[in-house]
Parts: sequence; structure tokens; C-alpha cells
Amino acid sequence: MIQNTVHPFILLLFLSGVVALVFAVYSWSRQTAVSRPFAILMFAASLWSFTYGFELLSSDLNTILFWISIEYLGILTIPVALFVFTCRFTGRDSRRTHWPVIVLSIIPTITLLLVWTNRWHALYYTSVHLIERDGLTLIATTRGAAYWVSVAYGYSLVLGSVVLLALALRGALPPYRGQVLVILAGVLVPWVVNLIFNAFLRQDTFLDLTPITFTFTGVVIAIGLFRHQFLELVPVARNKLVETMEDAWIVVDQADRLVDLNYKAQNIFGLQPEGFVGQPMRQIMADYEAMLQQLATSTDSQVEIGMDVGGRRRLFDVRQTPLWQDPGKLTGRLIVLRDITARKVTEKNLQELTNHLEALVMVRTAEIEAEKEKVETVLRSVNEGIALTDVALAIQYVNYDFGRLIGQPQESLVGRSVGEVVLGVAYETQRTMIDDALSSGRSWQMQMSTAVSPDQSLICEITAVPVLDANGRLTGTVWTLYDISDLRKLELARNQFVSNISHEFRTPLSNIKLYVSLMQRQDLPPKTIEYVKVLELQLERLEHLTERILTIARLDSMQTLDNAQLIDLRTIISPLVLQFQAEADQKQIKLLAPDGERPFPTVYGSAEYIHKALMEIIQNALNFTPANGQIRIDIVQEPPGPQGWTSISVTDTGPGILPEDQPKIFGRFFRGSLAASGFTPGLGLGLAIAKEIMRLHGGRITYHCWPGEGCCFTLLWPPQPTAREGR
Repeated sequence: MIQNTVHPFILLLFLSGVVALVFAVYSWSRQTAVSRPFAILMFAASLWSFTYGFELLSSDLNTILFWISIEYLGILTIPVALFVFTCRFTGRDSRRTHWPVIVLSIIPTITLLLVWTNRWHALYYTSVHLIERDGLTLIATTRGAAYWVSVAYGYSLVLGSVVLLALALRGALPPYRGQVLVILAGVLVPWVVNLIFNAFLRQDTFLDLTPITFTFTGVVIAIGLFRHQFLELVPVARNKLVETMEDAWIVVDQADRLVDLNYKAQNIFGLQPEGFVGQPMRQIMADYEAMLQQLATSTDSQVEIGMDVGGRRRLFDVRQTPLWQDPGKLTGRLIVLRDITARKVTEKNLQELTNHLEALVMVRTAEIEAEKEKVETVLRSVNEGIALTDVALAIQYVNYDFGRLIGQPQESLVGRSVGEVVLGVAYETQRTMIDDALSSGRSWQMQMSTAVSPDQSLICEITAVPVLDANGRLTGTVWTLYDISDLRKLELARNQFVSNISHEFRTPLSNIKLYVSLMQRQDLPPKTIEYVKVLELQLERLEHLTERILTIARLDSMQTLDNAQLIDLRTIISPLVLQFQAEADQKQIKLLAPDGERPFPTVYGSAEYIHKALMEIIQNALNFTPANGQIRIDIVQEPPGPQGWTSISVTDTGPGILPEDQPKIFGRFFRGSLAASGFTPGLGLGLAIAKEIMRLHGGRITYHCWPGEGCCFTLLWPPQPTAREGR
């Protein structure tokens, strides 16, 4: 049964419970390292205040005992929660496991069971009865052994919490010192009040003031919450930070006495704070007098100091920071030591490596300079002109002879186009062939006249060789100029001699041919007729040889074509096919040519010489193709139109050309192994004549041979020149 009147003390209890409950809910929502134990502490305090208030409102013994049984849930939880909170706050329980809480809760759990079952054993209260005082119905008890064990255990936990907080206060720095002081005040006030109540006031008033003091505890803790934020700022965080730092640090006061040092510094100097804090640095670190002297006399805030640590020489980067309490008032110094031994070793190794690399670079540079000097010496000593151009054919380097052979200063050529300074007006007609050759990785060559001076000209052979990278891309070109003036004079003299001899041959040959013709008209004996036929055959061979030698001589003396014009290849191919068809049929060789109805491409050149070149190639194929073989003539223009390259290919099914003979097939009077062995007759001038004719047309002749299967010779004409080029 609950009384109708409410005592002011009961109102204070409920107010205390409300305050504790509010802080419990707030703390539980923070979810920090210490918020949950503190929340449980406040929940327990709130439960104690509320249940004690309901106890005082009750007048029935059973009802009072019921509220007391619930009240002890809060009373017995408070010491355990307080101790766990203090341990976590001071860093004594950094792992936050549940086993310490379970162990600490063993005695409170047993005590709670004894309170609930006291009516059967009377170990906690030996007797209970009701009394009336100040309008309240109170319970009077006689305390048993279990009661005093529970009180002693609770006071021990509270005392342990006070000791831990006092130790934390000793080494705490602002703002942590304020946190510890707030918590100490919040713990000490209820504990001291409860101690006084149990020792002196319990028998007189029977009213326990301890729950009321939690109102003061709540106010004090509120200060900690909103001013010092102890639920967020925990000294253990500072301790973990400084102890896990890689750097060692020492704090000394103004009198140069040790105040504090972290774990790293303890290991370096072999010091423990408990035995050396407050002692002069020169006394406790006598072995490091040199370091202390350097720190005391150095005006720099950062110095490098070498020390022997653990039998090894170590290097430290030492920094000093003054500590000021108020403006102008020095209270001490913070000395931070960073081990830079590994860094110094690395820097030393790096410096040695750098010096080694510099030496290698110097040696290599000297070697490159020596090689460059050698190359320069070689290039200066050769009689050929040498130039190096980039992809755009701009000159990057020239030697002296290159400038000499074209009659221009060496230094004025760098950066200019090689086509303009060397080829001049001929560059436009040769540009397509040069680009095509270089882009496909082939060399390009031609002969030209250069003006060394206004009254002196030279005949030079110019060659362009592409420079390719690892991927086959063009990166530059090497150009060489070779003076062949003397060779040309010798060649002209030789050609003149051959031409004169050939002309001299014509007169007697004509006379002999006339007399042979006259003899064939006479009535001669059979044996004489046979001799005349042999003589006629040899005259034809000698006449053919003379004609070819004269053709070669004329081609050598020509630098350009006279009266070049557009030629329809139909006018050349069709007569040639008809000309050789009878010989092909006689040898049982199938001669295949393009369909005469489709349009043929046109090329720019001389119809006479194009006819000669094709005739030599087709005749060569007929000479080497066996019976039942095949000769195919193909005409292709890519791309179609005047700007495309035109090719005429003659493919046979003859024995082919042996690999060792292929590099020589365009040589004059050269006959391959098969021809020389008597396989087929010939003079070895046909391919040479075809090559010279294609040179005059600005084209080229190529071949592909498959020994035992045949050959394919291709005549290539460049795109038709523009109107300006044609003129």
C-alpha cells in the first residue's frame, strides 16, 4: 500500500533518478570507448533513486521488501560499472573484453541472490521490522555477514576506481586533467556520503542520502560532458598515441629536470619514469653528457646527434620545442628524437650510387665523344658526300664533301630539304619514286649532274638508304653523293669505243651479207650451199650482237627521254603478242595476254623503248620456258587512273633462276648457270637493256623467282607527270 502524502526527500530522490536517467540515455547514444559503462552506471543510479523513492512511499513490509529487492539491482551494479568505466577511461582495459566484467560481477550476483532469498537463511539481514519517523514508514534491519562482505567489495571497487583516477590525474595534461578531476568529484561525493551514512547516520535517521548525491554527480558530470567532453576525449587515446609513436620524446622542466618520457625514450636511455622523474637530466643521463651539452649550447631547434644505443652507433634527428605556460613564462622543453640511422645509411648508399652513376656517365660520355670524333674523322676523310635527313627529308647533318659536291657551304644546308638542294627541278619528277622506295624500306638511286662552280660540273651518283626502327617504321634517311665523273668519262670512252667498233663492224658485215646473198643465187654444189647457210646464221648472230651493243651504248649516253609522250599500252602489247604467238605455238607454249576488248592503261615514255623492254622480257621467257609450259602477261594500274603506278608482269613456268645467280641477273653479258650450261642460247644483254630503259622512264624492273617453277619479271612505270612536269 502506498501512502497518500509525499515527503520532500522522496521528490529529491525522483529528481536524482531523472537526472541520472537523462545522462544514461545520452551516454548510451555516444557509442565511445567509455560511454556504455558510464551509461550502465547512470542507469543503475537512476534505478536506485526511483526504487528507493517507491520504497519510502510504501507502508507495507512486503511491498517495501519488494522494492528493496529491485533496488539492489542498481546498488550492486554501480561499483562494478564504475570500476569498468574507470579502467576503460584510464586505458587499463584497452581490449574491452567481457571476461573482466563477468569476474567482477560474481560477488554482486551472489549478493543479489542472498537478498532475494534472505527470508529463508537471514545471511544478509538477520532481522527486519517497520518504524514510523517524520511521517514515513521505514524499515529497520540488523545487518548480517553477507551485508558487510558486499559493502567491503563495493567500497574496494570504488577505492580502486579512485586510485586509477588519481594515477591518471598525476600524468594527465590539459584538457585531460579537467576530465579526471570531474570524474573524481562525481565518484568521491556519493562514496563519501554513503560512507558517512553507514558509519554515523544510519542508526539515527534511517534515511540513505547516497541516491540524493547522484543529483550532484549528474551536475558535475554535465560539466564534464559539455565543457571537457570526457566521453569523447579519453586519456587512453593520448597514452596510446604517445606510446606508439615512432619517435622518442622527453619532457624536462625549466630547471632541466625530467618530467616525462615515452616508451621509445625509455628503451633508448634505459630509464623508467617511476625512478627518475623529477631528477636532474645531467644526473640520470650522465652517459649522454655530450648530447645534453650540445642541446644546451645549440641555438638551433634541430640538430643531428650520434649516440651508442645497445652497443650500436645510432644517429638521431633531435628537435627542441620550448613549452610556455603563459606568454613570456618558459616552463620547460620538449625533446623529440627520431632515429635516422637507416635514412642516413640509405642516403649514403644513394650518394655512392649517384657518384658511381656519375662516373659511369662521364666514362660513357667520353666514349660517345670519342666515337663521335671517330665518326667525324671517318666522314671527313671519305671522298663521298654524306647527309642525314629526318622523315620529312630535312637535312640534320652533312659532311664537308656533301657541300663540296653540290657547290654549297656545309653550314647552310642543315634544316633544308635534301630534294631541293640536291635534286632541284628533278625532285618533283622523282619525289613519288623516292617516297615509295623509302616507305617500303628500299634504297633509291640515280645519277645526276651537280654544279660545283659556275664553270665546273660533276656527274654524281646519289643514293638514299632508309633508316628503320625496330617496328619497321621510317625514322630517317642516309644520303650519299659519289663523284663518278671520272668513271663516266671512262664509261663514255668505253661506250664510244664499243660504238665505233660496232659501226666498223657494220660495213664489213653488210658487205659479207651482200656477197652471201649473191652466192645463194648461184648454182652451187650441195656442200657449198650448206657452208653458205652456216655463214648466214653466224652473220645474223653477229649482227644481233652488234645491234644490242649499240642499243646499250645509246641508253648509257641518254639521261632523259627525248620526245616522251603518253603511250596507250594496247598499241604495244597487241603487236608483241602477235609477233611472239607463232614462236610460242612452234615451241608448244601457251601465251596468255590481257583481253583486247578491255581498256588498257597509258604510260608516259617512248613507245620504241617500251617495245624493246617488253620484247626482251617476253623473249627471255620464251627462251627459258620448256614445251607445254605457259607464259602469262598481266597489266595492273593501282590506283586506277593517271596517279597510279602501272605494272606489266611476265610470268613463265621455266626452270627459274638459282639463288646464287639472282643478284647478277641484270649485269651485262651475264648468263646464269642454266643458260651457260647450254640450256638456252643468249648474249646476257636482254635484262640489262630492259633495266636501262626503265631507268630512263623513271621506273624500275623487279623479279620474283621460284627455282624449278618459274620467274615473274615486272616493269613498273610511275604515275603520269603533271602538265608542268611534262613540259
